[in-house]
Amino acid sequence: MKKWPSSKSRLPDQTASAPQIEELHGRLREAETHLEHLAITQKTVTALADRIPSQSGSPDLPEHPDYPRNLGVFNEATGSLRARDVCEALDHALLPKNI
Repeated sequence: MKKWPSSKSRLPDQTASAPQIEELHGRLREAETHLEHLAITQKTVTALADRIPSQSGSPDLPEHPDYPRNLGVFNEATGSLRARDVCEALDHALLPKNI
């Protein structure tokens, strides 16, 4: 049969680890509080997500046939564009009303 140490022999070990136990209890309380906050956040986000209408895969784009061409000019630009640059890229006449 296994002999258990007497309570007197365990007391020094328990007192030596008491600060460690307190630290672990504190960390456990922090973790539980954090978990509660995460649960509240999950409920909030889920409730908000239910309020947002579902969206299609892409936003509605203008139906004008030149729209993709116009976007291409801006996507290919490496710096800022002036009206003159845009007109030239789209092969528009350089009229005073455009530039």
